[in-house]
Amino acid sequence: MKSAKYLLAFIIIIKIDTSLSRVKVAVYYETMCPHSINFVRNKFHPYYKVLKDYIQVEWIPYGRSNHTRVNGKWQIQCKNGKDECKSNKFQVCALEEGRSQDKNVDFITCVLSLGYPGHTRGIEDCADRNSFDWAAIMECFENGRGDELMAKMGQKTRRLAPRLKQVPTIVYNDTFDGRLCDLALNDFVKTTCSMIIGQKPSIC
Repeated sequence: MKSAKYLLAFIIIIKIDTSLSRVKVAVYYETMCPHSINFVRNKFHPYYKVLKDYIQVEWIPYGRSNHTRVNGKWQIQCKNGKDECKSNKFQVCALEEGRSQDKNVDFITCVLSLGYPGHTRGIEDCADRNSFDWAAIMECFENGRGDELMAKMGQKTRRLAPRLKQVPTIVYNDTFDGRLCDLALNDFVKTTCSMIIGQKPSIC
């Protein structure tokens, strides 16, 4: 009986340690940027399923945008125009729902795989396909909450040191390293595998 208790405790400890050892991967991107689209669609998403138990993914759809507060309201100007701002805001409102990492990844990939990622109907379809609450997303989009979330994305982007110069930018474990970013953009799997401590997925 005692040995069974010890075995259970051991299993729980191992599970906790594995969870804590996940590599954090932050993707700073612009929805309408061809380089961002290419990275998510062709270098990140095809390998996500084999890496997902080893990484914690954060999405920051802001890039080289600007935000200023005018008469108590946030004004957002995006590098690739108003439709990019619209799509970015829909995305942060969806992420605010707190769905699983898998759902968030599939939703973001779906949006960036649209023929035109700024098309509202297409974004709604991506939300529906991945079980997001479109009514809640629209409420967030229209009531000012989406602008607040975008401003937070901007603040996070501006805190990068050195400052963001290219899109997409990949940051591991909350510490920006330009060399690692360049390596990740070239070979995301190999670079991410190098960051995983201990047992690695088969693709490594």
